[in-house]
Amino acid sequence: MKKIFTLVLFFSLCSVSRLPGEVVFRNSGIITSKEAGIRTPQEHYYTASKAMECSNWRIAEKNFSIITKYFPKSEYAPESHFYAGVCLYELKEFELANKNFNNYMKEKNSPKFFEEALQYKFCIAEQFRAGVKRRPFGTREFFKFLSGERISLNVYDEVIAALPGHDLAARSLFSKGALLHKIREYRESIEAYQTLIRRFPKHELTPESYINITKIYLDLSKVEFQNPDIVSLAEVTVKKFAMEFPGDERVIAAQQCIPAITEVYAQGLFDTGQFYERKYKSKASVIYYENAIRQFPNTEIAQLCRERLKALAPCVVQALDTFLIKTLSESEAAEPLGDINFEEIDFSGM
Repeated sequence: MKKIFTLVLFFSLCSVSRLPGEVVFRNSGIITSKEAGIRTPQEHYYTASKAMECSNWRIAEKNFSIITKYFPKSEYAPESHFYAGVCLYELKEFELANKNFNNYMKEKNSPKFFEEALQYKFCIAEQFRAGVKRRPFGTREFFKFLSGERISLNVYDEVIAALPGHDLAARSLFSKGALLHKIREYRESIEAYQTLIRRFPKHELTPESYINITKIYLDLSKVEFQNPDIVSLAEVTVKKFAMEFPGDERVIAAQQCIPAITEVYAQGLFDTGQFYERKYKSKASVIYYENAIRQFPNTEIAQLCRERLKALAPCVVQALDTFLIKTLSESEAAEPLGDINFEEIDFSGM
């Protein structure tokens, strides 16, 4: 472990430090200070431009980087940051490309390729979201194994802030929501999709955002099955989706998430009831079975709860049947079932 650490430290120092003599180790490769000083910025820019025309990305990036490193005050320096970023993007060095685009966008005057730089940054974020790895220490001396998901999230926020009404902002919001869902930051994901819906109500990604929100509520219900608000929020989302896009066939897909969520909630109550049964606490288990039937009567789990109640407390089943019949037959909500009188229930057979 000590040898590995020493090796990592050596390479990291080489990537950022100037060694004795004429050689400089930089992210773009080995550049001699002599080479940087002999030619003018204009000559380097010309060489880089010709190399780009031939898709010789390494030579082009090397010369653009010489300009940004050794001639930062040159008139060619700002655009050299941008073109170096393009070359690095083509070389699939996405993190280094992103840094060059950042440097380009920091220019005081409105950069000529501002929107193009943001488009490249968005593409970089999409690459990292898709699972492409990055190198450690922001260099090219190590193999790629680190996740770039956090870089993606930062880039999406930059695009959303820089172009709030642009199509690229809508796509960034959608991708941000998808990535947050992937890493299980559910509520932040819902917020991103909802922002897209508010800002871009007629965008092509808006219907898909509604569907994804209902899917997130389904996943969220599996970790927060005791939170009753999730069902209500999912139902509101589906109703709004159907209202805004009445002819969209995807409304059906969103509606199908509601029964799945209620099944999850009912399953949670049933599992808790089962737990109390195993602990020989029949009174507590009856409460959970009864709540599952009363709150989610149309679920498959409700039938399992009914079977357990028939064995534990038949009188509760009869009261529940009366409650459910009244609920279905009256336009107003039926009167609450009330507390269970455990003194009337015979648990002796359990």
